[in-house]
Amino acid sequence: MIDGIKFECNYLQPAIWLHNDLLDFPLSVSEKTGEIIQDTRVAKHQGLKFKITPSPANPKISYCNIEGSLHRYHNGGGNNSGDFTGADLTKVINELRDTFGVISENSIIHNIEFGVNISLPIKADQFLKFIISTPDKRFSDLSIDKIKIGKVCCRSEYDVKVYDKGKQCNIQPDNLIRVELKIKKMRWLQSKVDIKTLADLRHPDKLERLGQLLLDAFDNLILYDYSISHEQLTARERLLIKDFQNPMFWERLNFRKRYKSLKSFRAILQKYNSSAIHKEVTDLIRAKWIQLNNELAAENRGAFHRHFEPLAAVKVGSISPLEYRVKSSPVEGEILKNVDIIHILPKKRICQTCGRDITNQRTGSVFCSELLHGKSAKRCRNTASGQARTERNRAKRQNEALQLADLLKLDRNTFKTVTYTTNDRKRHRRQISKNPLSKQELKKVVLVRINGFEFTTLRAKKVLTYLLT
Repeated sequence: MIDGIKFECNYLQPAIWLHNDLLDFPLSVSEKTGEIIQDTRVAKHQGLKFKITPSPANPKISYCNIEGSLHRYHNGGGNNSGDFTGADLTKVINELRDTFGVISENSIIHNIEFGVNISLPIKADQFLKFIISTPDKRFSDLSIDKIKIGKVCCRSEYDVKVYDKGKQCNIQPDNLIRVELKIKKMRWLQSKVDIKTLADLRHPDKLERLGQLLLDAFDNLILYDYSISHEQLTARERLLIKDFQNPMFWERLNFRKRYKSLKSFRAILQKYNSSAIHKEVTDLIRAKWIQLNNELAAENRGAFHRHFEPLAAVKVGSISPLEYRVKSSPVEGEILKNVDIIHILPKKRICQTCGRDITNQRTGSVFCSELLHGKSAKRCRNTASGQARTERNRAKRQNEALQLADLLKLDRNTFKTVTYTTNDRKRHRRQISKNPLSKQELKKVVLVRINGFEFTTLRAKKVLTYLLT
């Protein structure tokens, strides 16, 4: 789940770490003068680096931060080839608080890596050969100590990594891979998921959204199963596949051509049943993330009714109803005994678009979860968004029509200049005169502003025609 991370602890006094017996901060000393060099001091402990950096402006002030692998820390500094659940993550956060004074609510995250380790039905190196590109950017080799272990696609906001976990950790399984996103700009992540501090990683619903980002990134990869025999392909399909296998081909395409090429590529894969491995690995990622997150979700639900004595667990999706026997309860001095079993079941909720039962999703959900129901569930949210957008546009058109009627009642001589924008995003300013635009120029107009009025599309053209003729 969560692995590499970097977060600041600037609320801490460096003395808390310097006097901690578990941390050893070596000093940098000048060999000639013996003077202590005011530089960043680093202590390594179980896969984490604890850093104390003096302020350039004031050496008396220092900043604290932690970076490294939370998964390795959980394993005592060992490798991170196994599972690291949401519950394990919470335990690590609590341990950092108790041992090193880390306040999760005040610890702002600067970088984070999240992903899953999954076992494939084929060898990891064979699967890596299937990966061609992302839709608009090719992969580079991912190497450790000059040993190639996988592939990485580096973007300005994040990196997509797919690599052989067994080779990285030097362990036996040859079918273990890790699919991972490394977030380099938290502003991009926060536009998708409300995660800012270490405390946000305690919430199963936020971890669920991280899982969806990981699924989307992997689902968008372009994979080709080389088991397809070229003898099966038609002459045209062979020419297309030759291009589709070239990462540079995808980089050169614009959005429209890329969309058409992806559609053709996936049609060929589906025709020869070659897209199965992509779907199978996507399903493995989804199942693994749900498994890792569910333990934390179960613990959080358990905390709600921890003072009761459970009799039985009733499975309703991923939400556990409460089922308890009240043995005795004082009410107004009397004792009620042998009260029947009380059932408190979650209120049934349905998707606002398709009507599917979504009671087992997180509280507050109003549409189907893509993580639980697959990519088709995204249509529910998109449909609702489309309807809302249509209503906004209709209201905007009606408002513009009313404004246009008011403007046409005014004397044209009261206006001096008009500003309009064309479809190439250029803004023009023009004096009001009997000097109409040509039909070609008028056709390009998409927005008009004049004296506080704003008009778009057809209404913009009507305004210009009225003012300039």
